[in-house]
Amino acid sequence: MINLKKTIVYGINRYQKDFEYMFPKANVIAYITDSKNNKECNGKKCYSINEIPNKLKKYTLIICNRKNEKIDKIVKNLNFKKAYYLEDIAYLLDDNFMQFSVNFMGKHFNEWGCVRYKPNSECFKEMIYTDSIDNIKCDYPFRYAQIQPGGYVYTCCSNWTTMEVGNIFFVSPKKLWNSNSAKLHRLAIINKTYFFCNFDVCPFIKKSFKKTDTRFENLTTSKYPNEVCVSIDRSCNLKCPSCRNSFCNYNGAKYKITKHLANKIIKSGWATKSKHFIMSSQGEVFFSKIYKKMLFDSKITNRDYIKIHTNGTLLTKKTLDKLCAIYDKRIEFLITIDAATKQTYEKIRFGGNFDQLMKNLENLSKVKNENPEKIFVLLFFVVQKDNYKEIPDFIKMADELNFDMVNFTRIDNWGTYTDEEFKEISMFNKDGTPKKELQEILKNSVFKDKKRKVIVETNELIR
Repeated sequence: MINLKKTIVYGINRYQKDFEYMFPKANVIAYITDSKNNKECNGKKCYSINEIPNKLKKYTLIICNRKNEKIDKIVKNLNFKKAYYLEDIAYLLDDNFMQFSVNFMGKHFNEWGCVRYKPNSECFKEMIYTDSIDNIKCDYPFRYAQIQPGGYVYTCCSNWTTMEVGNIFFVSPKKLWNSNSAKLHRLAIINKTYFFCNFDVCPFIKKSFKKTDTRFENLTTSKYPNEVCVSIDRSCNLKCPSCRNSFCNYNGAKYKITKHLANKIIKSGWATKSKHFIMSSQGEVFFSKIYKKMLFDSKITNRDYIKIHTNGTLLTKKTLDKLCAIYDKRIEFLITIDAATKQTYEKIRFGGNFDQLMKNLENLSKVKNENPEKIFVLLFFVVQKDNYKEIPDFIKMADELNFDMVNFTRIDNWGTYTDEEFKEISMFNKDGTPKKELQEILKNSVFKDKKRKVIVETNELIR
């Protein structure tokens, strides 16, 4: 085991800062630099490579740089008894409990596990050789947690990142939030490597950029997630081709395991202490027995407000009245509809009833008009070949209902289409730009209508 109780750090740079971020308990007593201009760092003395006192050479030297022949030669001449590159000490970052929980759930419940998890040591080693770039200042890993089926946790939207931070089935949410894995995801933003970011999918990250030597210094981690998205149950009353190939309703072992996860989330305090609490980006809130139990649990209903992601088909007057009676301050509804006509809706939202949906939306509009400060409504529209022509009418419909916002997103392939099928249904070219037919729709006058009250968000379509 490498001893970091008394260490000398060679290098004052990004790698030195990465080391001190990931190993906060390391006791650094001095620094070594190639320059004589650095006299002090973090309150500790700096020595040039030619003036190191022999008494320091009995301590552990940590080489904060990429390994190469030039650095190897310098380190050899420094004549320290113990000298290690960052990649040599990377194994100290491995969370063994995390590896076990991820592997176990992936093996025994394979349908749940996108299991993209890699040991922290491997990620840290690769990150060392990843250049820093100028890009967005993203605070998601410092404040956000999304819990997917099987207990997999992400510090970003699961498809915007390349890896989960771990699994809470065997580990407490608190321990996971403060784990080395979670810290690595934060470091990837701080040092501007964006190591875990999915550049092809994230709607915010810039696609063109330059290398940089700078980093973000003022990003702080909240004590617990300020925003929690619970997406642990895929049970749904619809079978939309863009999402799944069959109807899903958890029962048996899956139901018991998911119920255990729900109880764990509630007991952890994440559901009560977070500023934003979202249910859910997986499954249907008003169909899932587990979601409904969570939604009306006394520990959650004490919240100031809640965000509910739903398909709207089961948001009846009775259900809405019950919600309004319990959540008396604010409820945000995020409703995915994807169509403006009955024919299109019932084709792409298989199992849905457009007439019932519209009845529910009209009632929601009425309640919102009576309580404008309490109810917020955002409608989602996943753009694809079968519905893109209805974009203008969808905006008009949302505006007539006096809803707050509509958000247009790209269709993703969740494994329900072959590559050829997806190419046919997607309205985007290989380079990510909208196809000509969609570009024409986006020029419609409704987008420039100054009388329109509803906010229209199309950033993800034109990124």
